[in-house]
Amino acid sequence: DSQSSIEKLIEYPFDYVTDYVLQLYDSSDLQLQDVRIVKGLVAHLFVERLVKDCGEKLEKMKKLLDTEFDDRFDEAVRRKGLVLNLRENRTELVIFRKTLRESVQTLIGILWDNALSPIECESSFEEGFALDDPIGEFGGSVDFITRRQDGSLVVIDFKWSESSFYAGKLKDNTAIQLELYRVAVEKREKKKVSAVGYYLFPKKTLYTCQNLEGKDVVCVKGAPMESDLVTVIGNSIKARKEQLKAGTLEMAEGFANENISYAGDNGTTVIPLPVSSGKKRSPFGQGAESTPHQVLKDMIK
Repeated sequence: DSQSSIEKLIEYPFDYVTDYVLQLYDSSDLQLQDVRIVKGLVAHLFVERLVKDCGEKLEKMKKLLDTEFDDRFDEAVRRKGLVLNLRENRTELVIFRKTLRESVQTLIGILWDNALSPIECESSFEEGFALDDPIGEFGGSVDFITRRQDGSLVVIDFKWSESSFYAGKLKDNTAIQLELYRVAVEKREKKKVSAVGYYLFPKKTLYTCQNLEGKDVVCVKGAPMESDLVTVIGNSIKARKEQLKAGTLEMAEGFANENISYAGDNGTTVIPLPVSSGKKRSPFGQGAESTPHQVLKDMIK
């Protein structure tokens, strides 16, 4: 499993079954047609190459950003974002160029303000990283690992998004991706990860629950929890897999939590489901609803 498949299993089990069990849909086929996704790919590659060429030297990063930005940007677009060169996207490309430059400048400023040294971009766990059951083995790639002066690490996940969704995940303690990466990095590096956060390129803002400083950092107060987040993630995976083994595919978009068995009182704490106006949110937006339980034994067995 990957961290994204784990999130999908917990929050949207129908999508998990169609994507990962039945393999009916490959999102990579459509990525180049989604300009927002392409911008994220280009931004990731741009920062990755900048870190690779500059190492821990923030001054060098600033200099290369001033003197080589356009060349580096164009190369990243050629490698990851050719769709942006289409005629209908020309205005979008001009705005994207300006936004990315300003956003990387802001990111460097955040590193500077917090004395964070860049360590690695796109740190891969593709061979699989094992945690205790029921989480088990998962793969993935950590966007950005930095080091504080005290030797502890800070893990940052990049997003090309202006949504409040990611700040909401921190507030609700449902940032599954960040927590899995935190534990995996600590175990691999044998060093404490003292902070994690989402950096939203278009908003030029880092969201975190930990103590980081600067005008472009938003510290989100997370909700109190009865158990640590890794345990809660494990409880959630176990609950969903037990449903699937029983032949139950619980969708329940548009239903209140009290009408959803996963979210009911089963004696353990589980990850809260994404909600809007008190009802489970659909991955397809408002108004999309399903039955509380869809029993599709023949499909998932």
